[in-house]
Amino acid sequence: MESGMATQSRYCSVSLQRSVVTWPLGFKILSGTIRAPWLLSASIEENNKALQEACGMLEEQLTDLEKLADIHEIKNKDLEAQLAGVRAELESCRARLVAAEAAACERGVAAQRAADLTHDARDQARHAHSQLQLLTERLEARETRVAELEARAAALESGRAASEAALGAAARRLRDLQEECAALRTRAHAAHAQALALQAELRDARDELAAARDAAAAADAWWRTRETKADATLRQQAKLIDFLQAKVEEAGRKKCSLSNKLFGRSGRRPAASPPLRRANRELREEVERLRAKLAACNADGSGDAGYPSTPKREKPKPVVNGSKKSIDSPDGSQDKGLLIV
Repeated sequence: MESGMATQSRYCSVSLQRSVVTWPLGFKILSGTIRAPWLLSASIEENNKALQEACGMLEEQLTDLEKLADIHEIKNKDLEAQLAGVRAELESCRARLVAAEAAACERGVAAQRAADLTHDARDQARHAHSQLQLLTERLEARETRVAELEARAAALESGRAASEAALGAAARRLRDLQEECAALRTRAHAAHAQALALQAELRDARDELAAARDAAAAADAWWRTRETKADATLRQQAKLIDFLQAKVEEAGRKKCSLSNKLFGRSGRRPAASPPLRRANRELREEVERLRAKLAACNADGSGDAGYPSTPKREKPKPVVNGSKKSIDSPDGSQDKGLLIV
């Protein structure tokens, strides 16, 4: 039993050392933790098989001992029968001795013969007594052997009970380990499901972040394109306004000089042409409307709040009127790069 327990402890320590040495790092810790109880349960099953084989051998030995005890009992019965026969012979000898003594008393002639018979009977009695003592010693030896066998059988029975108790404890330990393995397996499944959910959430967050970056890049490109177009439109409109103002001033000066030449100088300045005033006013209103729209877009856009608005022209562009001629003259200077919208 002690060797079986030592073998079991040695198997458990070896399996635990193997499980400790072969444990991996990282995510494989959980699978290693589950594998160690499996190895321990396998070693316990092997120990159980070895104990069962030992119990079977002990049962066979006990059966052999029982057979041997039966044989000794049969021999004891034979010895008792022999002892009864010897006792019967002793009784017959005693009866013959009594008959011989009576014959000796009755018959004086046969005294010597009776004495001889008595002597023979005594010799036979001594021999029978010695045989009886020998049989008694043999019987005591058999009884001592039977007692030893009974003690050995009791020891074997106690060892068998201890083995059964150890088997029960090992079975309970195996059930506990199986329950612990099931709990660890459940926790591993839950952790795996949580990891999968977190990976799905991470993929969704990455997709949303990529979509947000794409939307921000698209909004940035759209805003820059819009700002570039607005700046170009404002520059074109400013150039057109400056050009029209220059033409109006030039036409006014020419008209004033012509009227001065024809009718003389007067203190009142002539009014500008109504179509030119209307065009100038409409262009200025359009410029103010576009500037207000750009300012509103810049204020409303949360992602584009960092972009500066289009600067507003504080002073009109100076126009050199010396090089300009009449708008009606065929050789008047024209802006080749001007685009009228």
